[in-house]
Amino acid sequence: MPPEATPNAQEDSAPQEDPYEASQVESLPVPQGGIHGEYPPRARRLGLSGQVLLEFVVDAQGRPTKIEVLSATPPGYFEEAARMAVKKCRFLPATRQGKPVPCRLQLPLVFRLAP
Repeated sequence: MPPEATPNAQEDSAPQEDPYEASQVESLPVPQGGIHGEYPPRARRLGLSGQVLLEFVVDAQGRPTKIEVLSATPPGYFEEAARMAVKKCRFLPATRQGKPVPCRLQLPLVFRLAP
């Protein structure tokens, strides 16, 4: 006789809601206090500026999750600083039908040295 399947703890909990796309929500997530990151020391020493395009999900509590780098120019200098800047940020969550919902965003972060 085969052993009985035991329910997975994740199956017992409420299903994880898939994030909505930006076009599917009434209001987009808004960063509280802006997004501030540290300028990478190596890029500063070399006098480099750059840009990183990130994709991430802002959950219904306003926390960024699933942060991914889609592109970086120049590559290898600003990716981690961009990820950390978004990770530290808190957002007003997106809304749909007046309720906070998770939402997927793409956001370019520009790193520019002051003249």
